[in-house]
Amino acid sequence: MINNYTDRCVATGWYSHTHRQRIFARKNRHHSSAGRMLRKSVGVLLVVTLLAGVTSSLWLGSQIRTSLGDIGRGREIHAALVTQNRELLAKKNQLLARSHIETVAKGMGLHPPKADQTRNL
Repeated sequence: MINNYTDRCVATGWYSHTHRQRIFARKNRHHSSAGRMLRKSVGVLLVVTLLAGVTSSLWLGSQIRTSLGDIGRGREIHAALVTQNRELLAKKNQLLARSHIETVAKGMGLHPPKADQTRNL
């Protein structure tokens, strides 16, 4: 006998709050496991969503960097082609100039036609 109590379970200090919680959990075990299962599934869902978000942000970041590099290379190519186009237009204008055509024709032995060598159509 402890503290003059015949039954130890009835002792005020021994029958604590945690003992009542254990008894409640034993009686309502199906509720407790369902709640635990719900918390686990929500946790798994959050982890999967977090991983998907991180993965997609990394992938999108790499795609953006690649696209920006392509845009930079495209601008360089465009600038080079614009410069080349200007040079070719200047050369075309030079080649089509009347003085240049006459110089090349004289070098080939050609001369302007005489009045009786032309026919009007």
